[in-house]
Amino acid sequence: MPGVIRARFRPVNHGKNAAIALRADAANALIDHRYETKRGMWWLGSATAVARAIDVGSSLVLLALLTREEMGTAALVLSTGAIVEAASGMGIGHALIQSQTLTKSEEHSLFWLTSAIGLGLGLVLVAIAPLVAQEYGLPLLLPMTALTGLKHLFVGVAVVPQQLLNKQLKFRELGAIQALSTFFEALAKIALAALGFGAWSSVLSNVLRGVVLLVLVLGFSGFRPRLHFSWTESKGYLRFGTRIAGSSLLYHAYKNADYFLVGRLLGVDVLGVYRVAFDLAMQPLEVIILLVNRVTYPIYVKLAHDAAALKNALLRSTRSLILLGAPAVAFLFLAAEDVLALINQGRWGGAAPALRVLVWGGLLRGGAHLFPQVYIASGRPHYALVDSLTSLTVLVSGFALGLTLFPELGMMSVCWAWLAAYPLLLCVALTLTRRITPIGTTEYLRAFLPGVAGALVMIAAMYAAIRLGVRQHGHLLAILGLAAVGIATYAGYLRIALKIGLRELVPKKQLAPAPNPEPSALAR
Repeated sequence: MPGVIRARFRPVNHGKNAAIALRADAANALIDHRYETKRGMWWLGSATAVARAIDVGSSLVLLALLTREEMGTAALVLSTGAIVEAASGMGIGHALIQSQTLTKSEEHSLFWLTSAIGLGLGLVLVAIAPLVAQEYGLPLLLPMTALTGLKHLFVGVAVVPQQLLNKQLKFRELGAIQALSTFFEALAKIALAALGFGAWSSVLSNVLRGVVLLVLVLGFSGFRPRLHFSWTESKGYLRFGTRIAGSSLLYHAYKNADYFLVGRLLGVDVLGVYRVAFDLAMQPLEVIILLVNRVTYPIYVKLAHDAAALKNALLRSTRSLILLGAPAVAFLFLAAEDVLALINQGRWGGAAPALRVLVWGGLLRGGAHLFPQVYIASGRPHYALVDSLTSLTVLVSGFALGLTLFPELGMMSVCWAWLAAYPLLLCVALTLTRRITPIGTTEYLRAFLPGVAGALVMIAAMYAAIRLGVRQHGHLLAILGLAAVGIATYAGYLRIALKIGLRELVPKKQLAPAPNPEPSALAR
């Protein structure tokens, strides 16, 4: 029985003819996966750009309305909720996408299972809320953390219908869900902050996002659950997904560990400043990571039978991610002070040095986050668990050592730990990936090179603009001027050095798939 369950989620060799057929299917997938990637990047990219613009805009407004302490308090609550939410669905959504034999009755069984898991996770947050409040000496953390648990029920109910949209490659619908959920969360966040709700504004709007997400997912997917549940139908998916959920839990643990350590050792006030730097540095890159991962995961699944094609897809994804992220890194590296000064220099000016370091750590982090999708798509979710456990150990150790051995650096020690850890973590990821596909270190570094070179060219051009006095007319004009110079320079770099332009992101007419092998060819 275990062998049967595993067969549903990874390639199985049934003989020579089947192997030939699988290679033919992989060849067809290889031909059209570039189109699928471009189509998905277009729809999800447009929606993600809109969503992120809304999110960043609302965050900037929030910075003008909230104090450092309120920002730090909200960071603790949302980080606690994010770690628990990482177990939402217990990885069943990934198993659902991976399965080649999903039935309607299994969909309904999995729906009720993920809904029950969501309820359980919400109750976990309610249970740990008193401990969180006691640890930081902030009574307000108790009701805020407990209320955050309500979101987990909504997210749990949404898991199956949302992943069905993913499985069907309905990127347009997924993009609409993302953009609208972000819009209503941002609207609520700003309104509540303006009305004086303080840290509650972030918490309440985050719960509202869960409600909007559920309503939209059910509306777009057309999924309507039946009163049907079978443990026999569900346990294989849960067994496969549990390993993915473990990896996700570890990921969110190390992703949020810096918040807890900074808040505990340096205080909630410093945590507020650090969170501003982290959010401004990582948000643009996290959007790109999310976009690339959501588009390429179904593609990796299609190519899982062909090691060479899978390697090439990973290298192309890495190259695209770095090329997309490099302009944001270059701009924030030079314009950090102007951006923060435009918001509130007196309150957030101290975040500029941290922001300059974190953007480079974020770029390396983006490359590292592509690998778990390959592990899972190839039927090796335990590699993702090893990857996350290694990241947790390296990063948390770095955070703790930095804060204790170099107290004079304050939050900057955590920023340098982010940057220093990722070369090592990328080496670990490459080592694991070589067990799946023959990827070389040199060819992987080549995927990074075009984007990093473009960022350096862009920085040089913007620095020249600063030397010529672009900052003499105020921070707003400086930001606009640096952005104009940077974008023009980067576009020129893409056109001259790489021979590509913005039109490369626009989906072209779908390529005709290669014809299926003739029966006689299969017989041979």
